[in-house]
Amino acid sequence: MSTATRGLAAGLIAAAVLALLILVAGGIRDFPGIDVTRLIGAAASELFGMPRTAAVGWVLFFVIGAVWGLVFAWIYHRLPGRSGLIRGLVFAVAVWVVMMIVFMPIAGAGWFGLALGGPAPVATFLMHLIFGAVMGVCFAALPAYGAPVREGRRE
Repeated sequence: MSTATRGLAAGLIAAAVLALLILVAGGIRDFPGIDVTRLIGAAASELFGMPRTAAVGWVLFFVIGAVWGLVFAWIYHRLPGRSGLIRGLVFAVAVWVVMMIVFMPIAGAGWFGLALGGPAPVATFLMHLIFGAVMGVCFAALPAYGAPVREGRRE
């Protein structure tokens, strides 16, 4: 697999895992009063005039996951750490900081999402760590283009 394909796949897998947690676990969004897809939809509406619908929020949730996967693939070898897990966590912390100072104010949630309540920064930090961990592990586990085949599989 090419590096870009691995990143894209890892980002989409991580987004799917996070979406599953949001939906199945009673909604991480409900714990601190955060509706992730609503926030994404609000920012998309503000920036691009897109409709504020759940469908737009969910589609963009996966698009964002894929884009972060591509960025992660591009800088993977520049990130500190020796494993995909550690590199994914480092990346997740950096993305969380950007989200807190850029995305949250655009979405109307204030700096660090504090307009949503005190637990918002902690909940979004945990969501980013889950995303980063899954993405990093998946990216490292997916076969690289040209990797040698051993025992019927690529390494």
